Amino acid sequence: MTVRLSQQELFQKFKALGWTNNVQSVSIFKFLINVQKQSKGKILLDLGAGECRYEFFFNRSYYIAVDFTKGDSSWDWSKLDIIGDISNLNFIKDEAVDHCLCTTTLEHVQEPHKFLKKFQEY
Repeated sequence: MTVRLSQQELFQKFKALGWTNNVQSVSIFKFLINVQKQSKGKILLDLGAGECRYEFFFNRSYYIAVDFTKGDSSWDWSKLDIIGDISNLNFIKDEAVDHCLCTTTLEHVQEPHKFLKKFQEY
């Protein structure tokens, strides 16, 4: 059975990741809560998921984590569902994914403008 966390519990877990009460952190938290509500019961693709830091927000979604595993060598990549290049989304079939999440990732994409254009298609 999936445990539903309250917003207060989610925020405590979020802060445990190193976020604070500053404006940027609160904005990112609110964004994640909004995506959480929209993706309940749907397929959510986390592009550039890394160690799946935000997976706990989406325990009521079908969470799929994708990354190319080129980050910190000490990271645990074991939670990833797909290891691949997120700038090449050809593995996604039309309408196969309901939502895409992409946070703190664009700085790792060689041509972010092309990625964003392609990303909008999904």
